[in-house]
Amino acid sequence: MNVYSAAEAIGPAWERTRSILLEPFEGRRYLKLTFVAMLAALSTSGFSLPNPARIGLAINQRHPLPPGVAAVLVGLAILFAVGIFVIGLVLFYIGSRFQFVVFEVVATEGSAIGPMWRKYGRQTWRWIWLKVLLFVGAGLVGIVLALMAFMPLFRQIARSRTAGALPPGAVLHHLFGPLLLVMFFVLVVAVIYLLLWDFALPPMALEDAGMGTAIGRVAELIRNEPGEMFLYLLVRFLLGIVFGMAAMLVYGIAMLISLLPFGIVGGALYLALRNAGMAGHLLLISAAIVGALLVLVWNVCLYAAAVGYVIYFWQAYALVFYGGRYPLLGNLLEPPPPAPAVAPEPPSPPDLPPLPEAGLS
Repeated sequence: MNVYSAAEAIGPAWERTRSILLEPFEGRRYLKLTFVAMLAALSTSGFSLPNPARIGLAINQRHPLPPGVAAVLVGLAILFAVGIFVIGLVLFYIGSRFQFVVFEVVATEGSAIGPMWRKYGRQTWRWIWLKVLLFVGAGLVGIVLALMAFMPLFRQIARSRTAGALPPGAVLHHLFGPLLLVMFFVLVVAVIYLLLWDFALPPMALEDAGMGTAIGRVAELIRNEPGEMFLYLLVRFLLGIVFGMAAMLVYGIAMLISLLPFGIVGGALYLALRNAGMAGHLLLISAAIVGALLVLVWNVCLYAAAVGYVIYFWQAYALVFYGGRYPLLGNLLEPPPPAPAVAPEPPSPPDLPPLPEAGLS
């Protein structure tokens, strides 16, 4: 496979994405593939456990309740928090495993999701642990950096208690630098995660590589081509803004247009049933609930259709860029032509016994 630069990889990546999703175009197949991509993107979001004590305190401050009722509400808040946390863990696992599925869809141009899902069970756990180490390590380092960065502001606030009110300008002066540092740190973590997704996941998928080997591949790529890798990240960032805005624009326009039939049907039902008594009101409420569920499902489908295309393009862009530098991936993206068949050599004639020499007469 050819070695493409960061700029040259855009065209082949776009053509590969179009070939996977649009040639031939089948609505059901397109929605299936883009929904998988949307689920894969969920693994980039963190999961946190809400604070039940804070929830119960907020409820009790707004509406003072007897201790027994407050305890029941806190218990329900705990169950709710645990449920949210469990759902977050499940989505994190599903998204991580679907990242391998998206990789194989782009690499092989296949669409059979079931076999791909079953193929990467062991690799998924390795990939999850790598992401957990990154996020936990980044969180700990971020806390330390934030404490160090905001320490001058804390000192100024402590001194202001004895010396008088702290001027707003001083607060902004001490706040500007730490906020820039926090934003830069978040950007660095995002870049590291992006590099791992693009260049550490393929060795895990193709070679069943361990975390150390996969990270070493990324480090080797950066060490060998630092300028090209910087250009790759820059192109990724700039096109991410453009494609992200385009996807949201398409999604918004499609959602507004598709909501018109729902609005017309809902308005007609309201006018027909608003004076129909209790039975009509119950029917209207039931229709509203069903309509809300349909709108929610339709909204998810439209979002997946718009965002999923962009996710597949980013995966294709990463693989096309990496394929020329990783022969095992390059041969999967562009299989080499079969070696020409070599015609067998004709068998040599059998050895004949020597002719007897003619005698002299």
